[in-house]
Amino acid sequence: EFRRVLFRSINAEYSDVLYYAAVKWLSRGSVLERFFVLRQEIYNFLKEKGKDASMLENQTWISELAFCVDILKYINEINIKLQGKNQLIPDMWFHIKSFEMKLKLLQTHIEKNELTHFPNCKKLFESSEFLISTVKFVEAISILQQEFNNRFQDFKRHSQYFQLLANPFNIDVKDIPVELQMEIIDLQPQDILKDSFKASPLLFSLNFLHHFQKLKI
Repeated sequence: EFRRVLFRSINAEYSDVLYYAAVKWLSRGSVLERFFVLRQEIYNFLKEKGKDASMLENQTWISELAFCVDILKYINEINIKLQGKNQLIPDMWFHIKSFEMKLKLLQTHIEKNELTHFPNCKKLFESSEFLISTVKFVEAISILQQEFNNRFQDFKRHSQYFQLLANPFNIDVKDIPVELQMEIIDLQPQDILKDSFKASPLLFSLNFLHHFQKLKI
């Protein structure tokens, strides 16, 4: 009944959403985004049915919901990137480093109440009705940074190898582990292998690195 009333009796932004798309709403973050956008319609529906809608009247709760929607967007992005096909470990490592840099930037911005990269929060705080502190948001991002760091600490321990795999032809031999230096010196002058790497790093790794006993590990 909720679905019928919500999407047939009101002129909402997502009123033309069909049933086949419902499953997509369950993707992490997307369901919260839809809920946030339609919160007024949901509030009206609950009030009409005599249900408790007090949570949707709570400014603190709504602002925290907006923050969750915004931050989950970035978490979804890194999740999709890490699951992408035909990726080498260096590609994943670069995605991880990029996300860490974004978290630092987001934390710096929200500490200054700069909400450009938090569009839903920005809309709320531009309204005179919402005067909520962002202290909790700063703390949440800090916790997320720590959790992310803990989860990928193994990657960091091997970062020098990832940089090597990212482009073995464009790295200073002095910057790589000693045990690999001789093989890199043998590899770098070979123009045919360099061209193969430029054409497809993935195929290069599969077809040529096995000739180098230490690099193939």
